[in-house]
Amino acid sequence: MNDHKNKLIIFDFDGVLVDTEYTTFSFYKEILPVYGITLKEDDFRYKIGRKSIDFFKDVLGEKFDQKLVDELVEKKRSAFLEDIKKYVKPVSGSFELLEACWHAELKMAIGSQNEKPLIQKSLDIFDIRKYFETTTSLQDIINKKPNPEVFFLVTNTVGISPSQSVVIEDAPVGIEAAKNGGFKAIGITTSFSRENFVLADLIIDSMKEVNPEFLRNFKV
Repeated sequence: MNDHKNKLIIFDFDGVLVDTEYTTFSFYKEILPVYGITLKEDDFRYKIGRKSIDFFKDVLGEKFDQKLVDELVEKKRSAFLEDIKKYVKPVSGSFELLEACWHAELKMAIGSQNEKPLIQKSLDIFDIRKYFETTTSLQDIINKKPNPEVFFLVTNTVGISPSQSVVIEDAPVGIEAAKNGGFKAIGITTSFSRENFVLADLIIDSMKEVNPEFLRNFKV
């Protein structure tokens, strides 16, 4: 009987498969002086694992202006979609793990709160679409993490239960969402340090630390 084994690996997108956190911050840092705003390098801590609007609410404070933020976010979207490889960088070992899991016939999916156009274009630019049974994005959900909706969308589509699924996340709120949904959860320290992953079933520092056999047999 192999019913106890994991059949599905759900990857968050940003911070797990690719990295856009710092390039997003650098983009904003470069263009904001035109608007009379200067970001400090230390402000990057407000961006990690968070949507741009939440980042700007923190760093701009009383200068926060929704119209300005909408304009900045749109500029960022356009720039990133125009030149994916400049702004979206593969996380070390991530694409190699996808290839290995694919050959091992482990089903894979993306469960992300990133924006659908960026995810979809990245899949094509990096030629990794074939690995995934399905992908979910910000535009597919009503409730954000730590609500597990984004992961339930995946399991409902693929037809594999949360108990036979492993989620790999780079943010504590993503780990919380996975555990809230009854998934096994692995945290990777690309965006946060180990002490932030108190709810994770396992913490890794690199995607190279796991392989298909390990993921298939991972228990908590």
